[in-house]
Amino acid sequence: MSPWDQNASIRSSVLGRGGRRSAAVLLLATGGLLATWGCGDDPPRFRIRVDTNAEVPEQINKVKVWVTASRGPVEAPALCRPSCRSFEIRQPSDLPFYVDFLPGPKYRRWVYLRVEYFRFDVRVGFHESPALQVPESGTFEAPLELDAACLEHACADPLTPQCIDGECALVTGAFDDPGHIDDGAPSCQTLVEADSGC
Repeated sequence: MSPWDQNASIRSSVLGRGGRRSAAVLLLATGGLLATWGCGDDPPRFRIRVDTNAEVPEQINKVKVWVTASRGPVEAPALCRPSCRSFEIRQPSDLPFYVDFLPGPKYRRWVYLRVEYFRFDVRVGFHESPALQVPESGTFEAPLELDAACLEHACADPLTPQCIDGECALVTGAFDDPGHIDDGAPSCQTLVEADSGC
């Protein structure tokens, strides 16, 4: 199946404190959404805010932004295969930045978002959203930031593996359990004008 025949899209736009750096597009099952972009009512979008109060680049020098969406209920989500976009963080002015995710018509019931933070290719923490219901239209901002206190706070319990504000917290399992992926779901790894995949 061609990625142009699939059902959602991601637009990532990098806006640091020093000004706009670049724009990239990661397609997640597009299904005609790009052809109607800007026409009629604004499509629903999730704006992920990526930031940390950790030292850059000494403690954090890369992040990966993961997204997926479902066509089923939270109990049995039937996900499109998760997509990822990787960003190098070279200086403090590279943060914060924003990634826009536009769910398409098929996988449009719930959205799941995750940001992973790295130091020299070793993951030092991540922040995952709860299941977010897709609105009819408009922009929903989702800040997925890493507190520096979490760098020294190991969360060993598999039920609460992420650290938020220094406390271990639950995750949805959307990015960890392949059983949640929809039967025959498209692989959402097509990158357009992107520096690299994950």
